[in-house]
Amino acid sequence: FSSNKDILSANTYILYLKDKTSISEEKLLLLFSPKAIEKRKLRNIPFSVSDIPINNNYTKIVTNIVPIHEALKWMNALVVSANQEQLIQLKRLSFIQEISLLKKSDVLKSSKNKFSSEFDLNAYGSAKNQIEMLKGNALHDSGYTGKGMDIAVFDNGFLQLDSIRFFKKALVEGRIKAIKNIVNNSNQLYNLGGHGTNVMSCMASFNVDTFIGTAPDANYYLFVTEDNNSESKLEEVNWAKAAEIADSMGIDIINSSLGYTDFDDPTTNYTYADMDGKTTIISKAAELASQKGILVVNSAGNEGNKSWHYISAPADAKTVLAIGALDNNAQLANFSGRGPSFDLRIKPDIVAQGASVAIVNTSGNPTLSNGTSFSSPIIAGMAACLWQTYPNATNLEVREAIIKSTDKLIFPNNEIGYGLPNFLIAKGILQEKIKKSIQPITVFPVPFKDFVNIYHDIALFQVYALEVYDQKGFFVRKATIEANSNLLGFKAIDLSDLAIGAYFLKIISNNEVIIKRILKE
Repeated sequence: FSSNKDILSANTYILYLKDKTSISEEKLLLLFSPKAIEKRKLRNIPFSVSDIPINNNYTKIVTNIVPIHEALKWMNALVVSANQEQLIQLKRLSFIQEISLLKKSDVLKSSKNKFSSEFDLNAYGSAKNQIEMLKGNALHDSGYTGKGMDIAVFDNGFLQLDSIRFFKKALVEGRIKAIKNIVNNSNQLYNLGGHGTNVMSCMASFNVDTFIGTAPDANYYLFVTEDNNSESKLEEVNWAKAAEIADSMGIDIINSSLGYTDFDDPTTNYTYADMDGKTTIISKAAELASQKGILVVNSAGNEGNKSWHYISAPADAKTVLAIGALDNNAQLANFSGRGPSFDLRIKPDIVAQGASVAIVNTSGNPTLSNGTSFSSPIIAGMAACLWQTYPNATNLEVREAIIKSTDKLIFPNNEIGYGLPNFLIAKGILQEKIKKSIQPITVFPVPFKDFVNIYHDIALFQVYALEVYDQKGFFVRKATIEANSNLLGFKAIDLSDLAIGAYFLKIISNNEVIIKRILKE
């Protein structure tokens, strides 16, 4: 495929195709890493038509007319640069369903500050408050620091990240991986755009007594999707492509401190009516990522005190966890993007500290800054720690647990959504969800002759004692666990001395009591 540089001489369009060819399951699985396949199996996420690549014959035909910038399999679309004559030829192709303008070639870059982050170079920031506000330190104290969880970060670049001491531990351990600069179709990520470095510091930093991020032991996969030289819908395409790659790698979480409403070409601007979660390219891509089992965490935007006022795409997407901003006293930051979505859903979903928030700048120094760009990764990191507690949970179960842990769950509003989450409570909620979805204690056989067997989920329960009661509820005796059968959640109980009849077995575990009816024959 051609680079962005090749297509700047012509307008850029997205071509939506009508259909796809079939593909065998064997060939489809070759497009995914073993880790990605295993994660889908564990979380019961099926492969679908959207996972099938674009028809190669269509690609060849289009290539004969114009260069292709990108192929988006999820949307069954091609991104091309074309002049008017080429556009006419494309419109004649029977397999193209729709053509939509992404970017004009002759539009000058606007002076808009797309990130709205203001550094206070005289302030020294500690990450303590922004973690304690969420009770994230309680998860850290229990050993949940994001280990084994995979977070993709989509941003404008990660300037100097590979030489900053706060990332040294993760870099030495090989947990930060520069995947792709999709804007320039290269592997150059550390020599441009410092916003991604600031964002990463909220999660991946580790320097004891100075700055520790919300998920210091997670794995990070870096993508450049944001073009520092222009603002157009082409960046949404970059985002969608990065999401497809992340999915093929088996990524758990995407942090996206990005948002789109207006562009260098005002004729392509979105309106509030487009913030319905299903209109913009990027919001549709975010929804598809969620369907693939990825938790998408996105900043709500910094337009709350401006004329736009609302959230930006893809924060409007239904299953995206949109993050607003509070100050260090847990009060609403005036710049935080407001809801609702155009179809009247509560947005943002939740909030975290985003004003006077501690970050690390590209010079490698802790400082303070403002923006939902930073409340988003704070939450993404904590979500990784939460998910680590029960890795087989689905992205939507993790999302639900976070929202249900909030302080405004009963009375949400469109300034702070459901409010400030408590990740210690979220852990308990997720545990209860997992317990209900599996059979934590199984007693068999029923009926039994001499021995009753218990199989239990050792991640949730540790059986400490067993007691037997008769049908009237009178205590009969304690049950003895056979030591030689006490292996990996399996316990055998000798009840050969009991008379034939029905009994109740009281199972006392580490966190609750379970009663099971048993029958001896």
